[in-house]
Amino acid sequence: MENTTTSPEQPTGTFNWDKLGEYIASVSEQMKETDRRMERRMQATDRQMKETIASVSEQMKETDRRMQETDMQIKKLSEEVQKMMKRRSLLDNEWGRFLEEMCIPSCIEIFKREGIGITQRYSDITHAKDDEGHEMEVDAILCNTTE
Repeated sequence: MENTTTSPEQPTGTFNWDKLGEYIASVSEQMKETDRRMERRMQATDRQMKETIASVSEQMKETDRRMQETDMQIKKLSEEVQKMMKRRSLLDNEWGRFLEEMCIPSCIEIFKREGIGITQRYSDITHAKDDEGHEMEVDAILCNTTE
């Protein structure tokens, strides 16, 4: 709102009380309009803040839900890995037993038929390291020390 009122002082130097009243009324109206504008802006700001807070709150709930879902997936995956490790361990044990009970005696027989005598047998050599530092288990070593 543009200020269209004039100062209460007249050019002649006499004071005009009517003009003063008009000036005060005009300033008062301008202040009321400013207050109304500020109130509207504050209400708009409050509304925006409430919407932002609600949005952030929803996003946090969604993030929490996703994190819980991820935690469940990690737990399931961890359980599966543990099961697989156990199965691998059982397979390793079974493979070792198979070698000890079936393959080694058969290999000794085959070598004998070919004229190679086995003079030494080493079993269950564990944690031998290769050149790169990898550990392994050797189930059997058959040696011919005569030839």
